[in-house]
Amino acid sequence: FPVTIGCGNGPNIAPINSFAFIANPDFETWSGNTPGSWTLDGGTAGTHILKETSSPYHSAASLKLVGDGALATIQLSQSISVSQLQPKRRYVLGVWVKGTSSTSAGTLTVQFEGTGYTASSTEKIEMDSTALSAATSYTLKTFYINMPANIPDDLKLVIKVTGTLTSAKS
Repeated sequence: FPVTIGCGNGPNIAPINSFAFIANPDFETWSGNTPGSWTLDGGTAGTHILKETSSPYHSAASLKLVGDGALATIQLSQSISVSQLQPKRRYVLGVWVKGTSSTSAGTLTVQFEGTGYTASSTEKIEMDSTALSAATSYTLKTFYINMPANIPDDLKLVIKVTGTLTSAKS
């Protein structure tokens, strides 16, 4: 009998960035206030999307999304090289999140999007204003994604804040 997925000596675990699924996953590379390899889909670099250097999670920089009380959606995305992903395979994505106390509006979502694919409630990170207010120090958030049998050609990782983030809150 041939060895199939799930049989044998057991899997090895490697960081997702070692497979280059996501470019610049730690937001260390920037051009001004635009993170390298990411597309700004909503918001303005330098106003809503900033390079955080005063208290990054590690190394020199982190991504900071800042509300102005008027903009409904702040969003970045990155296309994923689907040729490296395997259908019907489970992947994990983790992010370190730090919010601002007294955030009264806005929801942070981190998820994959693509034509014909809708992330289930367990296949994304979603933090409302209460959760963001409570996360005043870096907090690890993770989710698993079960790749569909037909992975969309336009699959992308999206980081967004919707619901008009409170002014001057991040």
